[in-house]
Amino acid sequence: MIRASNKKMKISLGQRRDSASYLNHGNLSLMVGVSLSTLAGLLVWQSFSALLEGPFFRIENFDKWFDSDVFRVISSMLSTETKGSRSNLHPVLPILSYVLTALVNFVIRDPVVAIQSLMSFNAFFATMLLWRLLNWLRLDLADIFLCLSLFIASASFVFWFPIAESFPIGATSMLLSLQLLTLSPAREARSLLLDVLLCSASLAITISNWIVGLTAIALRCDFHKRIFSLLKTSPRDYLQRNREALYYPIKVILLSGLAVSILSIIQDFAFEHSVSFLRVDQWDQLIKETYFIDFRGIIHLATRIIELILNPMVVGEIVSHSYLTSFDQSGWVFDEVFSPKWGPAYDMQILSVNGLSIKSMSQFIGVSTWLLLLAISAKNILQAPRLNPIIWTSIITLASFFALHALYGHHLFLYSAHFVFFYIIISSTAFQCKRKWIPRTLMFLLILSGGYHNYTSFELANTILLEISGSPM
Repeated sequence: MIRASNKKMKISLGQRRDSASYLNHGNLSLMVGVSLSTLAGLLVWQSFSALLEGPFFRIENFDKWFDSDVFRVISSMLSTETKGSRSNLHPVLPILSYVLTALVNFVIRDPVVAIQSLMSFNAFFATMLLWRLLNWLRLDLADIFLCLSLFIASASFVFWFPIAESFPIGATSMLLSLQLLTLSPAREARSLLLDVLLCSASLAITISNWIVGLTAIALRCDFHKRIFSLLKTSPRDYLQRNREALYYPIKVILLSGLAVSILSIIQDFAFEHSVSFLRVDQWDQLIKETYFIDFRGIIHLATRIIELILNPMVVGEIVSHSYLTSFDQSGWVFDEVFSPKWGPAYDMQILSVNGLSIKSMSQFIGVSTWLLLLAISAKNILQAPRLNPIIWTSIITLASFFALHALYGHHLFLYSAHFVFFYIIISSTAFQCKRKWIPRTLMFLLILSGGYHNYTSFELANTILLEISGSPM
C-alpha cells in the first residue's frame, strides 16, 4: 500500500512538472510572439514615416511603387467621394478601412497618422496570427522565433506591409481564414452561418484570389475526400450516399457569393465612383493575359514560377521600368495593352523587380539558403505519414496561387504579400528532422543575408522613387 501510494505520488508530481513546463513554454512562446509582433508594428511605423518624404500622397504618382494603387487605397480610407476608386477590391475592405480610419482620425485628428496606425496594427495582428498557427503546430520555442523573424525579414513584409495597400490587409484576412478553417475547434462547429462568413472572408481581396476561398471551403467540408470516393463507387450510388455532403459546400459557396454581392451593392452606394466588384470585363482581362500557348509563352511561364518562389522571400533587382499610358477626361488610367486609343499618351516610370537577377553576395546567400530550406521541407512533407491540416491547407492554397498567378497577371511582386505566410508555414516542416541544427542554421543565414538584402533594396527603391518623381531628397 505504501509503495502504491508513493508511486501515485511520483506520477502526480511528474504530471505537475509536465504541466508546469508546458505552461512555462507557453508563457515564453507568448512573450516571443508579442515581442516580435510589436517589433513588426514598430518597423512598419518607422518605414511608413520614412516613406512620407516620398510622393506617395500625390495622385499622379499613385502607381509608381511597383504598380500598386497606394493613392486609391488611401483615398478609399479617407473619403467616399474620391474619383478613381479601385473596383476589384473586396467590398469589405473600403467599408471597413474607411470606418476604422474615421474612428482613429476622430481621436488623433491626423489622417496620415491614422493610416499609419492601422497599417502598423495590421502588421502586429498578422504576426500574432502567424505565431498562433506556429504554436499550434507544436514547434520548439527557437523554431517559432526563427519563423517569425523570417517573416519580418522577408521581402513581402519589407516592401508591402508598410504600404497603404490592399495586399497586406488581404494577406492578414487570408491568414485569419486559414486559422479558422483549419484549427480543430472551428472545424467542429459546422454551422451554415459560420461557413458562409468564413468563405466570404477567404474570398480574399481581389477577384483573382477567389480560387483560394473556394479551395479553403472545399477542404473544410472534406470535399476532396468525397471526390476521391467517386473512383471507388458507381455514380448513382455515389450521388445517393453523398447527396447532402455534395450540396452543402455548393450551398455555402452560393450564399457566400450572394453575401459578397450584397456588400458590393453597399459599396457602390457608399463610394460614389466605385464600380461593381463582380464585373464581366475582369474575366475578359484574365483571358487576354493567358498568352503562354507558344514556346516563348512557356519560357515566360517558367520564369514566372521561379519568381513566385524567390520574390516573396528574397527580392530581386530593383529597376525603373518605363511604359506608355494614357488618361481620359475623367482621370482614369489605361495602359497600352487593353485601351491604346484613350487620350494623350504619357511615358510613365514605375518600379519593377527583375526576379532572376542576382547582384550581391547577400542576395545569393539568401536565395541559396531559401531553396535549400524548401528542399528539406519538401523532403519531410513527402516522407510524413500524415500531414497537419494547416500544412495540407497551406500546400493546396499555395498550389492554387501558383496555378492562378503564373497564368494571370503581370504584377507578380505585387501579389507576394499573399504568399509569404504559406511559405513560412510550409518551411516550418524543415524542423521535423533529427538534425534540427541544419534547418535552423539555414533559416538563421536566410534571416541575416536575405533580411539585409531586402532592407537595403527597400532603401534603394525609395531613393529611385524620389528620383523618378522629381522630388527633392
